[in-house]
Amino acid sequence: ISVDRVLSRYVGDSPRMISAIFRIAYKRAPAIIFFDEVETLVAKRDMGREAATGVVQTFLTELDGFKSKKLEKPVIVMAATNKPWILDEAILSRFEKRIYIPLPDFKARKEIFKIHLEKRGFKIEGITYDELAKLTEGYSGRDIRTICQTAIMMMLRRANPDIDKKLAQIKDLSQLSQVTYRVLSITEEELLEAIKRVKPAVTKDDLKRYKEWYKNYGAA
Repeated sequence: ISVDRVLSRYVGDSPRMISAIFRIAYKRAPAIIFFDEVETLVAKRDMGREAATGVVQTFLTELDGFKSKKLEKPVIVMAATNKPWILDEAILSRFEKRIYIPLPDFKARKEIFKIHLEKRGFKIEGITYDELAKLTEGYSGRDIRTICQTAIMMMLRRANPDIDKKLAQIKDLSQLSQVTYRVLSITEEELLEAIKRVKPAVTKDDLKRYKEWYKNYGAA
């Protein structure tokens, strides 16, 4: 569930949407409900957001409903957040299992580069995936994806000097699918420049805060 599809500017809409999500999950069980960026939905009720009170209360009611419902097939509720410390305490207590996922290690960074480059059909030259992984210690998966997208755009501009002119002439999506582009290998220079441009989103202070929070609230 993308949170922006749940939140509404109209009073009462968001709680009704949450209840509807759980009802659908019950009907389609076995099911998994996954809320991404859940802190936007269930932040602490004392943070001055009046609308959040109704959303949090509905969320709590639905989560507690699992204990009273006798479901023949399971429904699992999962959520992800980059800011666990702003979650409402009552909501946090309902998620009995809490898992801290650290930044990707060397092997993971190497595979993430391959996912966004090699597995999408792009070739690299002058540099290896091992070297790229070594250069990006402290980067998140999202950071690495941005690096790859930046390097790909550099390559496309180099291979297609008139690409901006072509894009400017496109008036609808049907025309976009008819435009062809020349694709070359992505060079070491382009990848290094992309790494230089993209700074890690997670700081050392952030990592320290995550570890401290997990030490206090993480479940075994």
